[in-house]
Amino acid sequence: MVIMLFGFNCLTAQNYFGVVLDNYSGVNSLQANPAGICYQPFKFDINILGVDAYINNNNFYTDATNTIKLLFGSSLNKLVLKNNKYNPNAANVGDFTLNAAIKPNGYAFGGLTINGPSVLYAITKKKSVAFSINYRNAFNITQLLPLTAKILFEGPSYNDLRNQKYDFLNAKFSFANWIETGISYAQVVGRDKRYVQKLGGSFKVLWGLNGGYIFDNGFNGDNTNGRDLILKSASFNYAYAGPNNDKKTVSSDINALRGMGASIDFGYIIQRKNNQNLIACPDMYKINEETTNYRWKAGVSLLDFGAINFNQSAFSTAVSNANLNWYKYDTIFKKDLFQIDSIFKSYLGSNQVKSSNNFWMILPAALSLQFDYKLNDVFFLNTTFIQRLTPAKLGSLSRMNTIVFSPRFETPNLSFNLPISLNEYKDVNFGAAIRYKYLTIGSDRIAETLGFQTVYGANVYLLLKFNILSKSGKSSF
Repeated sequence: MVIMLFGFNCLTAQNYFGVVLDNYSGVNSLQANPAGICYQPFKFDINILGVDAYINNNNFYTDATNTIKLLFGSSLNKLVLKNNKYNPNAANVGDFTLNAAIKPNGYAFGGLTINGPSVLYAITKKKSVAFSINYRNAFNITQLLPLTAKILFEGPSYNDLRNQKYDFLNAKFSFANWIETGISYAQVVGRDKRYVQKLGGSFKVLWGLNGGYIFDNGFNGDNTNGRDLILKSASFNYAYAGPNNDKKTVSSDINALRGMGASIDFGYIIQRKNNQNLIACPDMYKINEETTNYRWKAGVSLLDFGAINFNQSAFSTAVSNANLNWYKYDTIFKKDLFQIDSIFKSYLGSNQVKSSNNFWMILPAALSLQFDYKLNDVFFLNTTFIQRLTPAKLGSLSRMNTIVFSPRFETPNLSFNLPISLNEYKDVNFGAAIRYKYLTIGSDRIAETLGFQTVYGANVYLLLKFNILSKSGKSSF
């Protein structure tokens, strides 16, 4: 229930599946496995700019329409989570609608990643170092219950919220945006006649800008009299770091620095060397480069293991076994979050609340497994598995669980990727990406982004970079 304190901000980033799985991904392979930056066909790889934006959920949708028109056309004013005459059967194309059959285990993930200037340098073929700068913005909602979905869609004064019993369990909402600067190193740790083994790691300094979360530990309450919020042994936690309108200082700036942190990535890759029996396509360009001439390779990585401590213009509140009869509680949502927190704590009293002026936000940590099989000189099959590791009962961002199957055509100057994603192990999305020399454009949700199916989300990414191949990796394709 208290998730509505934060509203719903359509922040919009995913995983560049059409980019990071390529043998020529260069410095961008850090996003999948830091061990991938060494034993590559590059001397230098410089990322100039990359942008990846996405949103994905399984309850809110609009009928199939071109996403570009939806964002920039006359339908923009309809993309709001308010519809006081909610009727899913009377929606027009472009109307943002709540699924009539609201799923009890609903979710929403989204974000924006901007990859700034980043560089990879191959010290030798076996050793590489990389420096990266990224801006990241993410939000997630997990265990979204039908009633909570209606709150998000209609707003906290929605009439159907009245005369209700509220019983939430494991619902969670988190968001944050931050800047990260990192250094990465990888090297070959084993090489014989059959296998090449690589290890790599990244260390990143995190500059927290905004963040917040809310999750329950068993929320019990009701509005059975149609007027008051009545809490009965309710337990939940919430926190926020962001603009404070009560203080006309730097704390009111949305881009102010409000916290610091650190994170690490770690990865391992084993690569099976090619043999002469591998199928070759006649008359097609052959890559005579040892680093890309393999039968298969497999990797495992731990990503985003770290946290940010927000300690400027921030608060956190833990409510334990709270009992409260709050008269006309919905009028409070006209105030800002710092005022809401202060009023709420004054109603509860110190014996039911623990508060602090700082909190930790755990990054969206994940375990990733990758397997890439080379069919011939230019055709590959890749499977990638991503499982989030963040705990449900702590302040943390959550990454979307994903399995990706991606066939691709690849040469040094040209590649096509067709990633098929299974999100949260149940919802299928189709993607496509093309790379020509230094420019990559793609989407992991191409059918929805182009309006071929009902839009539950959208994704687009663009990458501009420059690289210098090693002598044996040069191409005339």
